[in-house]
Amino acid sequence: MENVEFNKETPLYSGLYKSIIQYIDIDKLTVPKRPPVGRRALDALSASVAALGFLRPLFVTKDLAVADGARRLSAALSLGARRVPFVYYPNPFVFEDDLIITRLKTENVPFFDYAEALRVLTDKYLYSQEDVAAALGRSQSFVANKLRLLSLTADERRIIADGDLTERHARASLKIKDAAARTEALKVAAAARLGVAAAEDYFSSVASDGNAGAGTVLLRELDSVIKGYTSRIDVTVSSSPSPDGGVIYTVKIPT
Repeated sequence: MENVEFNKETPLYSGLYKSIIQYIDIDKLTVPKRPPVGRRALDALSASVAALGFLRPLFVTKDLAVADGARRLSAALSLGARRVPFVYYPNPFVFEDDLIITRLKTENVPFFDYAEALRVLTDKYLYSQEDVAAALGRSQSFVANKLRLLSLTADERRIIADGDLTERHARASLKIKDAAARTEALKVAAAARLGVAAAEDYFSSVASDGNAGAGTVLLRELDSVIKGYTSRIDVTVSSSPSPDGGVIYTVKIPT
């Protein structure tokens, strides 16, 4: 490992639980005998530690035996480190974050549950959005967009779930800043089974005109249907305002 910049005195720890992490001199640790780490695997892990620091500390028993982290310790030694981050093992308060990260990376987690899990990492454990993104292999904007979903109320989330609306529907609805108007718009989108593109147009209408309701959706859908037919058959369509302020469509279909 040449040309690696690494703090040989105190390797960086970039994971969660920074407030309870301790550091220990490597020569004080007892390492159980394990099969040797392959050179390629060791080089890859060492490069990761050099670039990112330790994403997870060593688990060390009260008698200073390494219970978990022998490979990370080998990587630290290959980099010339003298000390490593550790926590005592077992520790019931540590590494809820590992469970959360693993679940988010390996399971198909519903998008609101995903967002709530991210909030645990950012609020409870004070992880930055950038740190969470790095742990998940995602971008910071991905994390930020997920967290924005938590602006939706419990009632709005229920409407979205019951109406089989997608995450894109949910995100698009956030264009509507007024919560009451947004709730009603979501009800309309769910009842009309609007696709994402149609819903985005509708939410934009509501955002710019709070009075845009179910009638707006119906007119949009009706316009789309009529245009589809007039491009294929000889259909005559006209419209005129109704006395009550609505629109009257007249459709003449050849027989």
